[in-house]
Amino acid sequence: MSGISLNDRQFTMNSQLFFNTWYQLTRAIKVGAEWVHLKTERFSETNSGNRFTVSTWYEF
Repeated sequence: MSGISLNDRQFTMNSQLFFNTWYQLTRAIKVGAEWVHLKTERFSETNSGNRFTVSTWYEF
């Protein structure tokens, strides 16, 4: 990566894949989960990562 400026934001690919779901525990309470897979390609480097999120919904 010699000679490449860190401010050069030229990406050749950005992608994401996600899945989320909700489950109703009671009439007022739901729980949810989400998984996101991110992938970025810049020059000859490819970076990827996962994010997991859990949520609670209370309706009153």
